[in-house]
Amino acid sequence: MNIIVVGGSLAGLFVGLSLKRLGHHVHILERNSLPLFQGNGAGIFAGEETRLFIKKFDRSKRDLTIPTTLLRYLDVHGNEIHRENIDHQATSWDLLYHILRANFDGIKSAYCQLPDDTGGNTGYDYDANVTDIEVDDDSVTIFYEQKNEKQSIKGDILIAADGASSRIRTLIDPNIERNYVDYVVWRGTVPESDISESLTSTFIGGVTFFHAPEIQFACYTIPGQNGALDQGRRLINWVWYCNHADPSEILTDCHGRKHHWTVPRGKVAHKVWKDLKQYANSNLPPQFIELVNATQLPFVQAVSDILATQACYYNGRVVLVGDALAGFRPHTASATSQAAFHGLQLWEKMQSWSDWLKNRSSYEDIVMKFARQGVEHGQKLGHASQFEEYKVGGKIKMGYMAANEDRSVSEGSE
Repeated sequence: MNIIVVGGSLAGLFVGLSLKRLGHHVHILERNSLPLFQGNGAGIFAGEETRLFIKKFDRSKRDLTIPTTLLRYLDVHGNEIHRENIDHQATSWDLLYHILRANFDGIKSAYCQLPDDTGGNTGYDYDANVTDIEVDDDSVTIFYEQKNEKQSIKGDILIAADGASSRIRTLIDPNIERNYVDYVVWRGTVPESDISESLTSTFIGGVTFFHAPEIQFACYTIPGQNGALDQGRRLINWVWYCNHADPSEILTDCHGRKHHWTVPRGKVAHKVWKDLKQYANSNLPPQFIELVNATQLPFVQAVSDILATQACYYNGRVVLVGDALAGFRPHTASATSQAAFHGLQLWEKMQSWSDWLKNRSSYEDIVMKFARQGVEHGQKLGHASQFEEYKVGGKIKMGYMAANEDRSVSEGSE
């Protein structure tokens, strides 16, 4: 089949790669104006679904995760007040993206390289902004603008992987809204080699948390430049949730441009960042104060909820995946897992059009259950963290939602 994927970030690459390996021709349309994403350098956790996907489809076989075995909580003075054993795997958005691109279309980088024939049967167009779609009984046509020229492309199936503000979802179901939930998440990284030796034991090998009214702060180690995993070359990744009923000032960048959801690295307004550092100096443990003050290029995102009413439209000709289907709050550490899960499920259920017609209903049930669970889990964690008194060591745990049988996938060979 000819499959068009709108969105060339992680979700688009997960589904694009899995469908490519089934022998389909997969063409990705990405609105980013550069041929490779210039990532924000954010850390992510590689959940069970992500690790299974990489094991099944990655031909580079390079390591991409850093084990985190402890969960630590600090008080405002920097004293450890609680710890638990965990088994999480941390990585970076940048490294995972480059591994997926290398496998999808053979892009070479310092992160990952594969043989020259890796990019067969695929296309990846950037600076492609979708304007409309048309669906008939046996095909779907996507209209887009590229370098100020109008273009169109026809395929058997359109997969919308264009994020929480999905253009495709808006075109087919404009009543679904993305809602701001009254707090933002700040993110930053600091080279491991730049932190003081006294902080090493606090941050290395685990996830370190601090909770206070309207504040959650967490940090962990992720791969460094070009995916470096060896100690001394990695990054300390931090995440800080802060309540803001009106985030308009925070989302106005250093050039005065108002952003809807994210102010990227290098664009945060100087006054906003200065004020946040002053707030940090009065409200965070000393270890986290040092991290914040050592950060050169932070970025900020407005936290939101989004949940589509269905995954498949037009008798399966259009499919929503990743954040376009359901936007999980970052507390869940499961957005990447959802995207990988969609790739794995489509690999099992979309071997041909007739196969897809037979399996579409079960696919819909499985991914919508995962989506609803993820959104509800994020709402529960966000409410406990930002609007209640979070109980350290209590029953509510930040991170992955509990696995269930509906999220299981075949571990058979690719």
